[in-house]
Amino acid sequence: MGEWFKSVTATAAGRLLGWLIVSAITTTGLGLSLASSWQYLRAAPLPVIALSLAGVLLSALFLTFFAWAFLGTQIHDGTYGSKYLLWYKLPLRKVSWGFEQFLGGGSGQGQPVLVYAFQPRLKVNWGDGIHPKRAFIECKSTGAHLNVLLSPLDAYVNAEAVDFIPKGSWFQCQAHFGGITKEVFLQNWGGFDFVFEYDNGKCFSRRFSRTELEECIDRFWRYSNRRLSPKGRLKSG
Repeated sequence: MGEWFKSVTATAAGRLLGWLIVSAITTTGLGLSLASSWQYLRAAPLPVIALSLAGVLLSALFLTFFAWAFLGTQIHDGTYGSKYLLWYKLPLRKVSWGFEQFLGGGSGQGQPVLVYAFQPRLKVNWGDGIHPKRAFIECKSTGAHLNVLLSPLDAYVNAEAVDFIPKGSWFQCQAHFGGITKEVFLQNWGGFDFVFEYDNGKCFSRRFSRTELEECIDRFWRYSNRRLSPKGRLKSG
């Protein structure tokens, strides 16, 4: 502990102390405010209590809607996954997943999107690493099934062929669709489950809904067909 304090600069220590003081004051003030409000409401007439509860409910609904709308937007320009997918990237579990560009496709000005691959990334956060067992996507409504290939070296192989993935680096995964249109893709894969099994009985799974997939493809199309900034031209001759 002593060595840790020695490694902390005076500026960092001052910021930490300031943050703790502000947090303590804010928490204390909020607690006193809530206690006072509760005492007031206990003695208030019934209409005042009803209006107060309605205000709290409307505020909660507004915050929920705002959070839902914000998390449903794309991560940043040029990516097609939504912000809520960043949850899987946090190092809160042994294996993190990058779903920012979970669908790979191609398009151009005025051209339809062709969906080529499901392409998440994985990263082992702690321990020496993991031993993959199986990785696949499956659409239960159509019976479609594809193995998700891993790339521990320079080539993509089935998870069963990978002995070990070390911690600390991002590794690409892919399941190839072959370049199909949005309509064909949704007909065959309109809502699928991604399953990744590793070590002894450990498993990660996530369902990608039809709405989520369609939204991703539409974002890709809008980005590929966005209006480009006008360019100047040189004088002839």
